[in-house]
Amino acid sequence: MSILLRTLPPDESAALQQMLDDAGWSASAIHDAVTAEGYSVGRQTITKHRRSACRCRRSSPYLRPTSP
Repeated sequence: MSILLRTLPPDESAALQQMLDDAGWSASAIHDAVTAEGYSVGRQTITKHRRSACRCRRSSPYLRPTSP
């Protein structure tokens, strides 16, 4: 997801980030919208990204959630 968000044009990246942040969008609906635009991403990847359990969150100390 982070690669897709970084490579999309800024307006599309912002729209996708809004979708990811909005609990009203299901992972399936986001998947359908992204794949309709010709991008390849899995539903589970979307779900993991939304929970901050994805590789991009684990691999970057700047993106990891902080402990309280």
